[in-house]
Amino acid sequence: LTTLTIHSDGSADYVLFRSNLRSTEKGAKAEKELADYKAKFDARAEDEFVRIRDCGGKIVQATWVRSEAPFSNVIHAQFPDASALEKFGSAKHEDGSPLITTKFHRDGARRKLTVRVTVPPDSIKEPVEQPTKVPLKHAWANGISETRIALASGSIVAQRGFTVANDKQSALLDGDEIEQLLRKGNGTLELFLEWEVTP
Repeated sequence: LTTLTIHSDGSADYVLFRSNLRSTEKGAKAEKELADYKAKFDARAEDEFVRIRDCGGKIVQATWVRSEAPFSNVIHAQFPDASALEKFGSAKHEDGSPLITTKFHRDGARRKLTVRVTVPPDSIKEPVEQPTKVPLKHAWANGISETRIALASGSIVAQRGFTVANDKQSALLDGDEIEQLLRKGNGTLELFLEWEVTP
């Protein structure tokens, strides 16, 4: 579960909670994989730490909730400005071309976060029928992964690719809508969240 809380100047707090982390291996291989993961987390050398530091972010806290398999942990990081936030929210394909490009815009009391995504059209999944209650529960049992964008202040006024909470102060990435938009855009889309800050 990921929460990114954005301040009106573009700086942000990032909180990542992971639970039920297990090895996909068996026996000695599983023990080694889990021991390696634990050592990397304790040394702040795990991939997420590297990614945060590489874009100018700062690790505020990294804590074990459960330090034995299945692992659970929490990472809290801060991005000091919009530039660091944009770098963290951007990624490239292996050939160096843009995969995700994130931009923070400020215009008076208006703020806008845009995320441009470009993927090969043949990698987009075909539409599937809406799942019934039983398969949906099965999917949840396999794992829930959510990304929430929250506002330190202000109210959301427009969006694409997000589901906005009733209080209009946070929104979840909407995977189903993103898939549909990617299909319509033949592998390219621009998500955005726009809000007005409180004076």
